[in-house]
Amino acid sequence: MNASEAIQEIRNKTNDREGIGDLDNDEILSYLNEAIAFLSAFFISAGNPFAIKEIDIADGDTLPADFTKTAGTFPMKITGRKVALFNKRKPLKVRYFAELLPLKTEDDVMPFEMQSLNMVLVKLAVIYVFNQQRFNVQQDQAITTELMNIINSALGYSA
Repeated sequence: MNASEAIQEIRNKTNDREGIGDLDNDEILSYLNEAIAFLSAFFISAGNPFAIKEIDIADGDTLPADFTKTAGTFPMKITGRKVALFNKRKPLKVRYFAELLPLKTEDDVMPFEMQSLNMVLVKLAVIYVFNQQRFNVQQDQAITTELMNIINSALGYSA
């Protein structure tokens, strides 16, 4: 699924199939990015292994753009985004929690391979659109929170 398909799905769910409503595609993309940031933070704060990546780091390397924190303790020091290893001669395999990066254009691919997770992002974006339009979204938020807990459990993490 790419961002343009997600935008159309958001339009379908907000009854704006033809795009004649108040929101243009860039604004809907910003709501989609807000949903991506929320779900990313949710997985990271829950310690969900789904948010973990692994990289090889050498002394003096810059951390990747999606780095938030290490997933464990490693013999290194992080200053800003630079890494100083205690053993400077040998690269270190580091596991870290990665945030999902925002979509830049409508042609970008959605961040998850699992379509069910991409649909959670669509649902969150719909809630943000309705909230912006001052609809009551409390029930939707409760359902989405429960859905995320179910997804978190299904992906191997249970709080």
